[in-house]
Amino acid sequence: MPGGGSTIDRRAKQIYANCSVFNSGRGRPDFRDAYSRFLDDCFATSSGIDNAAKSKASVRMHRRSHAEEWRDEWSNQFVGNENHTRRDQLLESYNRIHHAMAQDV
Repeated sequence: MPGGGSTIDRRAKQIYANCSVFNSGRGRPDFRDAYSRFLDDCFATSSGIDNAAKSKASVRMHRRSHAEEWRDEWSNQFVGNENHTRRDQLLESYNRIHHAMAQDV
């Protein structure tokens, strides 16, 4: 699939491992909660043991934007189009992470 997932996996592990660096509470957004929500909006992970997480991105959008190189087997790495995360919802959870991080800097 274009872009692959290994870089994302590595960065996600680095961020999660360092969540404790960020403060929470005191009426401020909690980075760990915001990060967890963002991951939930990006990936479907409750698909059983030994099943890889699936992207909640729109497979139709990716298929269109990578039309010339798209392989049909890549579609299996996405949830169905009826279960994908809406762009506005993803943007909201992404902005929540940035807001939580900015409160700690």
